[in-house]
Amino acid sequence: MSVQTKYRAPAATRAARLADYLLEMFPPLISVPAAVMNFAVVYLAVQAMEGRVPLRFTWRGVAGALTTVLFFLLLRVYDELKDVETDLRLGRAGDPRYKDRAIVTGRIQVKDLQALRWWVTGLLFLINLPLGYPLPLVAFAALFFITWLSFHWFFWPAVSRHLLLAFATHNPMALVVGAYAAAVAVRDFGGITQTGMLAVLLVGMWTAMATWEVSRKVRARPDETDYMTYSKILGWRIAGVLPSIFTLISAGCMVAVAAELNLSRMYTVLIASAAALMLAACIRFEIRPGKASANLRPYAELYSLVAMAGFLGFLFL
Repeated sequence: MSVQTKYRAPAATRAARLADYLLEMFPPLISVPAAVMNFAVVYLAVQAMEGRVPLRFTWRGVAGALTTVLFFLLLRVYDELKDVETDLRLGRAGDPRYKDRAIVTGRIQVKDLQALRWWVTGLLFLINLPLGYPLPLVAFAALFFITWLSFHWFFWPAVSRHLLLAFATHNPMALVVGAYAAAVAVRDFGGITQTGMLAVLLVGMWTAMATWEVSRKVRARPDETDYMTYSKILGWRIAGVLPSIFTLISAGCMVAVAAELNLSRMYTVLIASAAALMLAACIRFEIRPGKASANLRPYAELYSLVAMAGFLGFLFL
């Protein structure tokens, strides 16, 4: 008997099942602002780099922000569909991160996720076709194509079986998302001359996301399960150091861009403080590995929030 059959919830409409799923796996109050910030940092930074003041959002900017939200949702749905069998297996094994998931308990069905996938895909094309050729449309096509490839594990079966290959192929997609935001900004406000500084900004945002990705898959040795973690592959000591390395790279890049744009030094103080907390959490895990100290994710999320929201706030100031 499958887990979905064993724990199947009472019958509900597809809309109700999808709403339940989104609240659990893509909570709007967290996921939507995070995606909008991801777009806005690049979109507004391009304007600031070229001296386009006052900073503003055009209708293309709003469409681009909505596109980023939908892409983040599409990636979530793709991951869910790719990992159905793995999630069910982990749920059967009692893994605490999976046993109560909607797909495991039957509160969402595969056919619901497939329908959501096509609805989101349709919306993405409807929103982006009017944005204009060549840059926004070409950037959207490239982003959609790479995202679609990720849904098929880039047609390289080894990627689905190896966490490090998955990281190397999937995580850099954050760079393409940033490039899409830059393309929309260039279409709205003209060309960009500071491509090097834009690249530094994109690396800073990407490594912030890499910090979050690694930090949520680190466990102390006694707490490892069948779930594949970086600590299981690399060892808990190496895996525990990686988030601090990504944080340092990200903070360095964000501070460099902030200095170029003459942002307040208070931003440097704030991002340095958030980075120091991340480093302290990693050091604590190295010294006293355990279930509590392995929970690095909140520190990674705090760092990302300070890096992105702080950048936007001081950019406007």
